[in-house]
Amino acid sequence: MPASKKATPETKWQFVFLIGLAMCIILGVISLGTLFMPFLAGITAVIVVLNALLGPPNPTDVRSNWFVSTIKKALNVTRFLKLATFFVWTFVLSLIVYSGFNRYRIAQRISVEGYVMTAGGDPADGAVVAFTIKGQELTTVTAKGKFSTKLDLAGADTKAITLHVRWHGIEATKTVDFSGGPPKDLVVTLPAGPSPLRISYFLLGGYTIDFLLKGMIDRRWEEKLSGQPYIIPNNVFKSLSYLASSFSGTFDHDEFLLDTKASNDQNIGNLGAKSFFVGSWRPKYFNRPISRTELQLAFEPNQSWNLYAYGQDKSRLDINSVSLWKFAGKQELSSFSNLPRGYNATSEWIRFYSYITKDYLPPDFCYVTIPFSYCGDRVVASLDSRVLQLRVALIENTSSHPIRIGRFLTRENPTDRLRAREADQRALGARPPEEQDLFPPGILNPGEKVLIPTEMSFVFEKGDIDHLQKLVKSASDVRERTELTSHLPNMGSASLPLADGTFQVAPANLISLSNRVGQGPNLEKEYTYGHSISVDSVEIDKVNYEFRKFDPDKVILHAGDESGSCPYIFTYSASAASWRNLGHILFGRRGKEKESTDEKQLIGFDGRLLIKENDPEVSFLDSMYVRAVNGMGEEMILYPKDAKLRFEDGDYVRLKRGDQMLVHFDIPEYFHARRFSVVVKGYYIPFDLR
Repeated sequence: MPASKKATPETKWQFVFLIGLAMCIILGVISLGTLFMPFLAGITAVIVVLNALLGPPNPTDVRSNWFVSTIKKALNVTRFLKLATFFVWTFVLSLIVYSGFNRYRIAQRISVEGYVMTAGGDPADGAVVAFTIKGQELTTVTAKGKFSTKLDLAGADTKAITLHVRWHGIEATKTVDFSGGPPKDLVVTLPAGPSPLRISYFLLGGYTIDFLLKGMIDRRWEEKLSGQPYIIPNNVFKSLSYLASSFSGTFDHDEFLLDTKASNDQNIGNLGAKSFFVGSWRPKYFNRPISRTELQLAFEPNQSWNLYAYGQDKSRLDINSVSLWKFAGKQELSSFSNLPRGYNATSEWIRFYSYITKDYLPPDFCYVTIPFSYCGDRVVASLDSRVLQLRVALIENTSSHPIRIGRFLTRENPTDRLRAREADQRALGARPPEEQDLFPPGILNPGEKVLIPTEMSFVFEKGDIDHLQKLVKSASDVRERTELTSHLPNMGSASLPLADGTFQVAPANLISLSNRVGQGPNLEKEYTYGHSISVDSVEIDKVNYEFRKFDPDKVILHAGDESGSCPYIFTYSASAASWRNLGHILFGRRGKEKESTDEKQLIGFDGRLLIKENDPEVSFLDSMYVRAVNGMGEEMILYPKDAKLRFEDGDYVRLKRGDQMLVHFDIPEYFHARRFSVVVKGYYIPFDLR
């Protein structure tokens, strides 16, 4: 029986090498994956080839096939095979250490799931979630509010992992404790963030109210409201609609221009056959004849008529520079109701004012003047009153994504009685708030707007305030009354033509009037009629945001609007010894291509206008003039002393941010203007377009 072979040292080396190679394969695949196989095959091939080349020759074993013979030759024990075996086992030990470390790291990686919710409780889709671990940031993005990721917490302070969330400009930070493993029910609730709504207030008056009610939006008004808004038909709107349908008159002017850039054939021409709401405008000429008895009664001691003399130089008084005036009561108001035929708009205007004052006529609501100067064949009395303006709140989505408008928290005063605005605001504050669904569409896309009528307010026009300030000052200022009285005897008597004859006015009659002490009411006081509302808050994406209140001391503009702003215009207030801000001029004239003319009513115009450029832009002023209108409707154009602003010649005055200029005009003493408006042609360019 043949003796068994004993393992030789060469065989042992071969066996150890092959076991090491097998372990390399197993551990490599486990630790590094299948990508390790090509690398191992290449290294093994290099070892075998080098060992075969460097080893001693091996006689061919006839009993073995070629493959076995080749393997035996490759495994000849040489110094190189021994060195290769050493490196193979070194690599095996390295893989064992790496595999253990890798399993430890895998054990430290944990799966984290959670949700990001909006302040209203909805999933925040597309929110960026960032984990800060050992100074490095790992980010993921939510899908329908849910996020899922794996975190490597090796070497990190697991008790204080910072989580930061960003969504539509809203950010939230939360510190999470992972020491006990992945937290359950991980939810990050975003704060409400700033309101995505911009809230602006406007006073709409004149024929724009008709356009609002009829859907004919004037382009100039549309520019100021930054586009076509959705109009909420609340009770204020319904009250206004009722008044407009009940009190309308024919158009009082020759034509109305809808588009300042349109040719004449594109304008609305003769609108005499069209009906317009009389409450927001006054007839062009609103006079009535007076009798000798009526004028004689004005000089009686128990009457409240006041004397006013035009012009600064009282030493040059004559009958044409004198007029009588008083705040009107119901008797004076009704005296204008019996007008000649053909005064359709005028009679409707009186009927409207009689209706709204049936319960209460404020003592300073309207006033009557009797100027002793006359253009026709007789002296007439004229009535001037406050006009109706609609105050609206304009809300706009300034965010980059659609928002859902929910309920508004509002207060409403349902009375139809005329009352002071201060009293109305107190009444609104005392009313309990109510939730209302004012915006049925619900979704407000970026840039879209909603217009909310809030109240109908009666105010004096700016020109009337300026004129009334002079009238009241002449009746209440002791020094001015004393000066007037001292010069009246030099004027002499005069005969005034009236409806039923003539009336002789003597200086003594006028002196008795000049000694009456008048009162100085607040001419900028407002009166409210009909339903009024105030908004406390609005729900946006299930979050309540406070609704900014109207501030009468602020000029209402689109602060921060992308279209830029425009230059400011000021008049001087002698009573306050400061310049009065009248707001912007050239609104919306952004760029040379939008160069056009803009007109603004003036308050307290004394022949000076201060133009300031406060915004990051350059204004280009081509021409400027002031339109002055007297009590008879006569118009005079006042041109500036600055020659560069007298003509439309392309020779611009440039004002950049921080610049200002004072423009002077001459007001003739013989022209007793009651209203002033400034007309400016030009444009502006924001800094970002230059």
